[in-house]
Amino acid sequence: MSIEKVIISGCVVDSPYCFVAGEHGWTANMKRIMKKQAFRDSIMTRYMSSKKTMELNLVNAIMDELRKRAYADKNNKFVKDLVMLQFEMVLLSSGFILDDPNTFTIESTECLNFVSLLMRIVAMLMLTYQNYRILKLTLRAAR
Repeated sequence: MSIEKVIISGCVVDSPYCFVAGEHGWTANMKRIMKKQAFRDSIMTRYMSSKKTMELNLVNAIMDELRKRAYADKNNKFVKDLVMLQFEMVLLSSGFILDDPNTFTIESTECLNFVSLLMRIVAMLMLTYQNYRILKLTLRAAR
């Protein structure tokens, strides 16, 4: 996937960013159709597969959080993984085909496992806090 330029857009409202096909190249749908042709010309496919424009929505909460985390630690692997995962998700939602869908699946699963772990930790902390409050009330009543 080649990106020609990145612009800040007011058109993108719901998602953090989107991809737009170049003015003279194939759209995502046309590229998919041409890729399935039996007698396709690989040179023509490369030529017509224009570079994409990435339109950013800086007002989006995800972009804001990623920006904050990236400024805090430029070498944070978790942030880099989230950015790549988000990048591939937006590629899919914009109609493009992923070069390596297996990597996307692995990254998505790792992210979901991390979220699941966080949810379990929060549940344990809440349970611990509730037990603390019950113990505190019991001790107060025993006085």
